[in-house]
This record gives sequence, C-alpha cells and structure tokens, in this order.
Amino acid sequence: MPSSLPPSMDAVPHASTPTRTSSARFWILFALGLLALFSAIAVKIPFCARLLPALMITLAFAVVARVLASVTGSGAAAGFLVTSMLLVTSGPAMFVAALLVFVLTLLATKFGKKRKQSLRIAERSGGRDGAQVMANVGISAIFAVLSAITSRRLPLLVGSLAALAEAACDTVSSETGKALALQARLVTSGRLVPAGTDGAISIPGTLLGVGAAALVALEAMIAGLIDLRRALIVAAAGTLGMFLDSLLGATLERRGRFTNNAVNFVSTLAAALLATTLTW
Repeated sequence: MPSSLPPSMDAVPHASTPTRTSSARFWILFALGLLALFSAIAVKIPFCARLLPALMITLAFAVVARVLASVTGSGAAAGFLVTSMLLVTSGPAMFVAALLVFVLTLLATKFGKKRKQSLRIAERSGGRDGAQVMANVGISAIFAVLSAITSRRLPLLVGSLAALAEAACDTVSSETGKALALQARLVTSGRLVPAGTDGAISIPGTLLGVGAAALVALEAMIAGLIDLRRALIVAAAGTLGMFLDSLLGATLERRGRFTNNAVNFVSTLAAALLATTLTW
C-alpha cells in the first residue's frame, strides 16, 4: 500500500536515485520479456481469425483507460500488452475478469477522493504508470500464457485469476480504507496509525477488499472458467496476498528496502503460486 503520510509524519526513507534507476530498468526488461513471450504465442495464431479482433478490443480498452486518466501513456501501453495476453491465451472471460479489476480499482480510487485529498493520502493524479500496471497484473499475464502452452492449464489459469483477485483486493482495501477509516492498525503490531500508512489495515477496507476478490472469483465461475471450489481458492489466495502486501509494506517497504511496485509484484506472485499449488 502506498505511503501517503505528510512529510512531517513519514519517517520512511525515500528511495535513492540508483534504486529508482534499477527499478525502472527491471520493469522495462519485464515488459520486454512479456512482449517476447506474447510474440512467441501470437505467431501461432491465425491473425485475422483471432489475434486481430483481440488486439482491437484491448487497444480500445487501453484508449478508454487513458482518456479516463486512470493510467498514463506508459500505463496504457502496459495495459494493452497484458490484456492482449489474457484475451488471446484465455478467452473473453479472462478479459472480462481483467476489466472487472480495472473497474473495481477505478471506483475505489475515486471513492472519497475529496477526503483523501484533504488528508494528502490520495493517489497521485494522472493515473498509474507502466511499472505500476506491470507490478499489479503482469504476473496474471505470465500465468495465463503458461496455462496455454503447458499441460497443466487449469491450475495455472487459477493462478492467473488469483493474481487478478489479489490486485483487486489490495487496491480496493487500501483506497476504501483511506476513505472510510480515520485510523488503521499496523498488521505487524496492531498499533493504531493514520489511515494510508504503509502496512496498515482497517476493518472497512479489509471487508471491501475481500468482497472485490470474491467478485473476481465469482465472475470467473459464472463465465465457466472455474468451478465453485476453485473460485473459493481464487478468492482466498487473493485475500492472503493482500495481507502479505500489508506485511511487506509494514516491514521492507517502510525501511526503504522494497518499492511499492516490488511489494505489489511479490504479493500477486505469492497469490498466483498459492492458488496454482492448491489446484495442481
């Protein structure tokens, strides 16, 4: 969860310039790796029959997201790449799951925006950039591609959905918690801290976050991607990933050892691995 305390209250050291540079290089290489993986799959797909419509749909989605100012230019490009991978490898139902995550996170970010701005804990204007998009949904794309090229399709598909559920759960819990709760508790010690503190959770935010993860799982079940048992695994893994996000935020991120993007990346990966293991 991003740090949003006023400068006078935030004792967390800022990342150094070399750290930011290394982080930027990592996300650029990660995006290039995703592009290479997608290209290897795309060359085997009839262009006009399936790939072209998918690219048109995801391009339209990226443009809408940019127009709504929910993402920056690099964020729109990253979103186009990730949603294209999800749609091409796993079909329309998976794209709808990603679209649901986008809608849930957008609504949560805008919810109580005036209050969050007055407390200086609102998300920065301009939307999420490419690194943030990759950190939140890049793992889902990787697991979706792996599900399409290996014999263990279903477990990896469940892992992909769990990563999406974690992304929705984390953002919704963080953003609604900042809007509804005056204070939150550090997940490590239970100490009361201002809403928006890294690693802090609140009751309303947590409940709404769990609801967001459940909605992602429900959509996948209704669409026929998974059954009830696997839907419960998706929701549970997404929720546990959110708690891991808070734990990492309260420890490594507050000490300046992890960036927020690194926390999100590790949390979605953990959710995906847990769900995949439980259905293997």
